[in-house]
Amino acid sequence: MRTFFAFLISVYQTRISPHKGFICAHRGLHKGDSCSEYTKKQILEKGLLASIKTVRQRFNECRDAAVTINQRPPISQRGDCDLGLSGCDVSSCDLGGGGGGGSTSSGGSGGCYGLDCASSFDMTKRNFIRLLIALLIIVIISASLYYYFIGRQIESVDIRLKEDIEETSDSGAIAKIFGSQQPDYQINFDLINGLARTNTLKNKSAKNWISLKTQGSFYLTDISRMVIVNKELTRSKVLESIPNPQKKGAGQMFEYSIKQKWELF
Repeated sequence: MRTFFAFLISVYQTRISPHKGFICAHRGLHKGDSCSEYTKKQILEKGLLASIKTVRQRFNECRDAAVTINQRPPISQRGDCDLGLSGCDVSSCDLGGGGGGGSTSSGGSGGCYGLDCASSFDMTKRNFIRLLIALLIIVIISASLYYYFIGRQIESVDIRLKEDIEETSDSGAIAKIFGSQQPDYQINFDLINGLARTNTLKNKSAKNWISLKTQGSFYLTDISRMVIVNKELTRSKVLESIPNPQKKGAGQMFEYSIKQKWELF
């Protein structure tokens, strides 16, 4: 995963960043790595989740650098802003306060104003199409990764009693006193590597569809058994046990529909 996200950043650096027309503010002010290069190194070193804090701090510093640069008067620049990308963005646009050689200007369209770095890049139709294709590829890959790791997680389960099935009712003095004779529905899952459950819907009827939200992160393929229970005060009464449930199906008493976070089909 580290390598893949680093690859996406590299695609951005080589295919998208050269077309932006401006450079990383942090790199322009402090030199060194751009924010994209810094982020890539952090992900490769620490992993995606562990690097979030340091990357967020770096972006805050980059925002402060942008404010500092934009408060300066227009400065001259060399006329050779290189969009070839050695590490990221622009490597030879001088934001330090003066030209470093070659032709310079101090206020014309060829100069650097704040973060805007004039370049000789020609956004031809072919380059524009390449840019759109690169963006489309990144979006497709990102969406596919999100769906595979997060979108397929089970979010809820809808259940309903089949026709002509009588609903279980709670008996006893306590149920009558509190008017809670309808079941307190809950679903338990036997997973390949553990257990999970849904929230409890108290005193509900399943004559029509009711939805129970899952707790924890797991996938349909992780479920070896789904158990619908009536959660009573001292114990849980099993109403139906369904082995290896599918996305939609039915047991002897209940119909069910398992919902993922992303429902594509």
